[in-house]
Amino acid sequence: MRKMHQIKSFGVLQTSKVAAIILFFTSLIFMVPFFLMSTIVGGFASREFGPSLFPFYSGFILILMPFFYAVFGFIGTAISCLIYNFIAKKFGGIQLEMELEEPYNEGFNR
Repeated sequence: MRKMHQIKSFGVLQTSKVAAIILFFTSLIFMVPFFLMSTIVGGFASREFGPSLFPFYSGFILILMPFFYAVFGFIGTAISCLIYNFIAKKFGGIQLEMELEEPYNEGFNR
């Protein structure tokens, strides 16, 4: 059974919170290798050119990046939800076609 459904509005705070958490962990996955690489490269550079604070500063910034992604992702998602909710009231929301599936009963063959 298929039926068209329309997203009338998004819960601004809940949607923004979920987006911020997803962005935090996604960016964390990428920032850990970059942190390790910057520390290693900075260590080699200090041998060649003398002591430097580059590894410390670049590592510190890379550690902060997931938090920046989360904060700005939260703000950006909240603004996007507010704009969507306004537009959906005026013109209608995004339409989705959904299909209701029968529940899977393990052990019963039909």
